This record gives sequence, structure tokens and C-alpha cells, in this order.
Amino acid sequence: MVSDSLWLLAGAAAVVSCAYVDVQNQKNVARTAPNLVKAKINNTKMTMGCPPQKEGWKAFQVNLHDFGGLPTTKNHYVELPAFSCNGHDWRLHIYPGGRDGADEGYVSIYLHHESKGSITVSYELQIIDKFGKKKKAFRTSHTHTSFQGMGRNWGVRHFIKRSDILDESHNILDSNGTLTIIVSMKEEKPTTAFIPPNPINCMRLNDDTADVCFEISSSTGVNDHGRRRKKAKKSTPFRAHSCILKTYAHMLAELVQNEGDVANITGVDPKVFRLLLGYVYGESVNWEENKSLAKDVIEAADKYEILNLKIEAEVAYVESTTITVDNAIDNLLYADSMKCALIEEAVFDFIAQNGDEVKEKLSVDDIPGDLAKDILASLLGTKKKAMRVSEMRRKLYEKGLPVDGTRKMMIEALKASP
Repeated sequence: MVSDSLWLLAGAAAVVSCAYVDVQNQKNVARTAPNLVKAKINNTKMTMGCPPQKEGWKAFQVNLHDFGGLPTTKNHYVELPAFSCNGHDWRLHIYPGGRDGADEGYVSIYLHHESKGSITVSYELQIIDKFGKKKKAFRTSHTHTSFQGMGRNWGVRHFIKRSDILDESHNILDSNGTLTIIVSMKEEKPTTAFIPPNPINCMRLNDDTADVCFEISSSTGVNDHGRRRKKAKKSTPFRAHSCILKTYAHMLAELVQNEGDVANITGVDPKVFRLLLGYVYGESVNWEENKSLAKDVIEAADKYEILNLKIEAEVAYVESTTITVDNAIDNLLYADSMKCALIEEAVFDFIAQNGDEVKEKLSVDDIPGDLAKDILASLLGTKKKAMRVSEMRRKLYEKGLPVDGTRKMMIEALKASP
């Protein structure tokens, strides 16, 4: 059975009314969720502990006593005592018989956010055996998890087989049948995607002194007396300075090598070429107004090797695009073809955080082998934790190295640099 990835709560679940021992107040507390199917577990006890702490992380230990005696009704859960971490309140829900959608015999574990507001964290869920050794764990891999608002929860539907917990040869339960679970969390501060600055000071696109020209050809539909449509070519001129192009846009400069040269450009929208040429002259792009052109700018900037603009357009595309099951593969293939590591990272983040929906609806039949392996690794949570794309680009920029390229290319460049 393949280990499950994260699954966001989308509907109501049944709850076990659970009496537990609050180790701080030493009193019995009962809690049930309103308007849900209720089933009570009597005399269930649990205690909280403080396991060894890792630097930058906060860990909490829960000892759930007599685990084997808990009922295994699907969608019923034990709610553990609340704890506070990073200024937010949290609860752990354990489903002895699995949550809705889990295969028979699996235990599900989910972490619930019990505070207003939002927080982004990395977290790890562990089951510890009676000797204190880790037996089973799930940890967010290359991505972080956002808990937005009260009641949001993430977790693992197929965390461990109940039979494995009860199997004495695995030494998971102690002599009292106690199951020990550790939850560890680290708050992740939001980071702004790295955009390399435009290396050019703003200069004026002055037609009077320009010595070369680009004719941007585009086709428009023309109605021929209402009977049929034919394509008419429309040409938009853009004048430029060869000295500026030779310094900042060598690919464009090669098209107009002599004074008075006119280069015909096809396959690029005039609006996109205007943004490209404006960037070469040091102008900034208003992405709020031009976000719909982001992919077109990526392609034009890649073609003419205006690579800082390509990165900027890629950031604009990621920030304005919602990745879904329906568009994930298209975006992944596009990112692969254009060497857009940030778009690829956004897709893998989505896959890791929506594993169940992805496995149910996403087809990888036509995906190249390496990408298919990466998708599988994201689903299983086995994709190696690696430096984020923006962090790699920032480091490359600081070393004076190119910031464009695939993740693999950037990793190799960083390794080779002093």
C-alpha cells in the first residue's frame, strides 16, 4: 500500500465523545462536535509529555492509553488535549478505524488548527515504540503547509495499519497498551519570490535618434463581405538604438546589425514585444495590468535571452495562477519545456498538498519518465527536502551566476561555484 499524502478536510466527519485526563488541571473533560454523528468512548485516558526538542522546532508528546480497546468505527476519532505552539492552539485527531476514504484497517491522524488567523508551518507526525524509537513518521517534505482559519486541518489518511500497532513483535504499545505519538512543528515565515533587478537604468525610447527598427507582424481576422474570413497581416513598427541592443539584448542586436536595418518579427504579440523592448531600456512592467501576458512574456524573453525579465514574468505567472488538478499537468509540462523552475515548484507543492485528489483524478500516462517519478515522490512524501527555487536564484545572483534554468542546473551551478 502506498503511503498517503496530505488531505484537506472537505466535509464533516463523525466524532468520538472522549473523556480524557487533562494533566494541567487534573479533571475529566468531555468534548463533542455539534451536528455530527456521536459515539462515546468511556474512560479513555491520555497524558501529554515533552519530548526532546530539535533546534527551531517545537515538539509535543501524547500518550494514548489502551489503544487496543478503542472502537474502530470509520470516521470516529479521539480528540487529544489542546496544546499551544507558535502562538496558535492545536489539537490532534486520531481515527482508530480510519477516516472516510481510508482503506480498511488503517489508522488516520490529522492536525487541527484551533485559532483564528493563519500560519504556515512544517510539521512531522511520529509514532514512537515502547523503547523510544521512531516506528512510523510523516513529515512535510519540500513544501510547507498553510493553516488558514479555525478548524483547518491537514494529515495522513493511511498513516499506519492498526494491526501493526497491535502486533507485539513491533513493540509499539507498552504493557498498558499505550500508543505514543509525537507532533513537531516549525513556523515558516512567508518569503517573497526572488526577482533579479533590471540591470539597465531607465533610458528613453526616442524615435528621433533610433537607428534600427523591428516590424512586428500579426494576423487579424478580416470579414470578406460576410461570406468568409481571411487573415490579413498587420505590422507594428518599434524603433530602437543598435548601441543599446548590443549592450543589453544581443539576440535582438544580431537581427539589426547595420544602421537602418529593419527586422521582421513574427510569433510575438506587439504588446509583448513592447514590454520586452521597454525592459531593455530600463522600464518596469506593471504586472497587475499585464498578468494575462505573463506566459507570452516568458516565451519572448526566453527566445531573445532577456533572462531577468523571464524570471520576473515567471514570478508574475505563479502569483496570478491557481494550480488545480485540471491544469497541473499542463503547467508542469510547460515549466519543463521552458525551464521554469518556479512554476514546476508550484505544481509539486500543489501535488504534495492535495495527494488524494491528485491520485484520484490526475493521469500521468503521457508524462515523461523523470517528471512522473517526481510526481510519485511528491505524492508519497519522499521527495527530498531541497532549497527553494527563490533561495537558489538569490544565491546564484549574489555569486554573479545565471539565475535561469532548471532546478538541476541551478544545483549543479551552486555546487561548482566557490
